[in-house]
Amino acid sequence: MGEEGVVTPKKGGSDSEDGEEADTERTPRGNRTPLGEQTSISTPPLLIASSSRIPDASSHEPCLSELEASMAELKEEQKKMTANMRGLKHQVNNSIHVASTVIQNTVDEFKATSAALLTLVKKSAAEVVHATEVHMNAD
Repeated sequence: MGEEGVVTPKKGGSDSEDGEEADTERTPRGNRTPLGEQTSISTPPLLIASSSRIPDASSHEPCLSELEASMAELKEEQKKMTANMRGLKHQVNNSIHVASTVIQNTVDEFKATSAALLTLVKKSAAEVVHATEVHMNAD
């Protein structure tokens, strides 16, 4: 064979006992696990959740009650806001009505003033014409 630490393969193939000894000469047999007795490697299950711990259903109950309370508060706030919006809509409609009335009264007053002014201008023009005729006849 050969010296210790040197592996010399034999011609019989790998099934021979000498070949097996040659393969294990460098590695002590006590540290190796025989091929049939290997332990399987287990992997932890893959969790899709963002946390590796999935809480119990009972731990969700406080969160659920808090959410329900928040929803009730939001509904009350929504009712108040709806009432406020109705009040504001009423105020805006009243303001629009008042502004419309003021504008219409101003237009009516302007028309009346314009008519009176037009009558005055026509009367004044007639008086000027009459005065001019009298003055020209006097000369």
